[in-house]
Amino acid sequence: MRRLDHFSLLAPFYDRIFAGLNPARLRELLALPAGRLLDVGGGTGRVSAALVGQADLIVVTDLSAAMLRATRAKDGLCPARAHAERLPFPDASFDRVLVVDAFHHFCDQERAAGELLRILAPGGRLVIEEPNIERWQVKLIALGERLALMGSRFHRPEAMRRLFEARGGRVTLQVDDTINIWVLVEKPGGQASAMLISGREKAEMSEPEALRAAVLRRMSRVIDPETGVDIVWMRLIEDLAVDEQGRVSYTFRPSSPLCPIAVPLAIEIRRAVREVVGVTSQTTRVEGYARGDELTALLGELDGEHERASENGAAAASAANVRRA
Repeated sequence: MRRLDHFSLLAPFYDRIFAGLNPARLRELLALPAGRLLDVGGGTGRVSAALVGQADLIVVTDLSAAMLRATRAKDGLCPARAHAERLPFPDASFDRVLVVDAFHHFCDQERAAGELLRILAPGGRLVIEEPNIERWQVKLIALGERLALMGSRFHRPEAMRRLFEARGGRVTLQVDDTINIWVLVEKPGGQASAMLISGREKAEMSEPEALRAAVLRRMSRVIDPETGVDIVWMRLIEDLAVDEQGRVSYTFRPSSPLCPIAVPLAIEIRRAVREVVGVTSQTTRVEGYARGDELTALLGELDGEHERASENGAAAASAANVRRA
């Protein structure tokens, strides 16, 4: 028997029915600002919307397409449809992970717990807010959700601790007089996100290394519109190299040989790289695409036009300086 999609029915009214959380407390628990934040089971983005500007990128995942349509309407949020048990992101992708009032809805909570820790960067933090099933009010909520055939499964606070400690997390529980609990999980390891570079590391980098890091950061802001995920996470960029003269080269590998957005995406990537201060030119090779040679040639022509325009601009400026002298 097919389960009723409760959240698609609720989506148009969800933000009016359910209030957001205290943003100040949420920022404190998540230790914001930080690099990349993932809100799993984030629905309409009602919670994440209050955190915009506190992270370099905020991605909201949910199974309900109707809920994610509401997320898409909010500035600063990137929606992506995904199972919590099968998150479509590489290991250690996020510095912060948030799950608000959603964990009890996950079908396979043990597997979901493993996924949440897998995509969390070493040194990162996972914050979960859940109704406390030890409170009588929540027992009534649980009964109501069972009668509504929602398939919810609530854990006691200590059971939540054991669930994440068994997978290597360091767990802190915050249980107070409210009907909710907070589960804070730290992932042991180094500083969160290799994509974020400290000032000391920058100082120790050579100029090409620092420029390569800047290019990579700018590329990570180019979002694939079909998935809502950036091109670096999707591993669409390979063999990125930068030389002493600021010349950048890389391979662009679209998500499929017939990718319908390969051309505009390649042009957007090229534009993003050009915006990085210190880049003097770029060479793009397209592979794994049915018309890869043609697209490579097109991008080469565009790069050549940009270089000629830059040279002409520099010559004009030099001539103007001579006239003024």
